[in-house]
Amino acid sequence: MNDTSEQLSRIEEAIASLRSDLKTDVESLERDVEKLDYKFETYQGAGERLERLATFLIAGATISVIAGTILLLLKA
Repeated sequence: MNDTSEQLSRIEEAIASLRSDLKTDVESLERDVEKLDYKFETYQGAGERLERLATFLIAGATISVIAGTILLLLKA
């Protein structure tokens, strides 16, 4: 009976240790996911700003070409 009790005690300790290790791993993974979410949001925001900048540059260049053409036509 004593051997069985000792075996159960060791098994319980092993399970408790595994549970603790799993909890630590899960907490670490949660922190990693939070970091990835932040990075993704940052990249997404930067991508949107880059798209807006490109659109404004294209629009500005288009307006410049049209204005230049009109000025040339008015001089002639």
